[in-house]
Amino acid sequence: MKSYFERVQQIGLSAITELRQMDAQHTEMHRSYLEDRQKGNLTEQGYRSLVKVLDDTRARKEAEITAKLDAVQQEYVAAVDDFCMPSASKMDSADVELLKNFDISASEFDRLAEKHCNNPTMGRFLESYRREHGTPTNWRYQTPEQRKEIFNNMLFGVGSVIRNLDKYCSDREGQVNRLTANAYHKLQGSDPDKLPVPADAEGSGRDSVSGISLF
Repeated sequence: MKSYFERVQQIGLSAITELRQMDAQHTEMHRSYLEDRQKGNLTEQGYRSLVKVLDDTRARKEAEITAKLDAVQQEYVAAVDDFCMPSASKMDSADVELLKNFDISASEFDRLAEKHCNNPTMGRFLESYRREHGTPTNWRYQTPEQRKEIFNNMLFGVGSVIRNLDKYCSDREGQVNRLTANAYHKLQGSDPDKLPVPADAEGSGRDSVSGISLF
């Protein structure tokens, strides 16, 4: 699943670079339009028309970026559904029998959950056992809907950072890296050695500009 998070990360980083370059160009063009208006070389209507062209150009670029993110989201949703679909080939018959016929301790349960952390089919057996026996554990089976929600929340945060301006949103690249890394590591069975969370990501995960929690 990490490839989908990596793709969002790359789309986000590339988009920030493109929009930053566009914004710099538009700032100079806007300044030129403003000077021409002040000198009387450009009417108010002409000035507004030119500014609208700049705004529309950025909006189209944002729409292109959103379309790319939406395409990854659709692929991810399909992949999650396939990944979480119960399959007999993914059943560990020995451990299934163990869960059916033995009362295991919380620590033993956690060891089994760790063993099958990347196996949703066995995860369902474990969840059924946990509920039936009231096993005192923090482990919970992560449903397909929860996996999708994690991805959707990440996309919302990344999209907000992409569309912002540097003067309103500091370290946009760093924020995209933190959003994608933190989201990936919320997935049950994620590889702890992949998509490392940047060192400065520790803490509340709060956007320094908007004040809304993104993680």
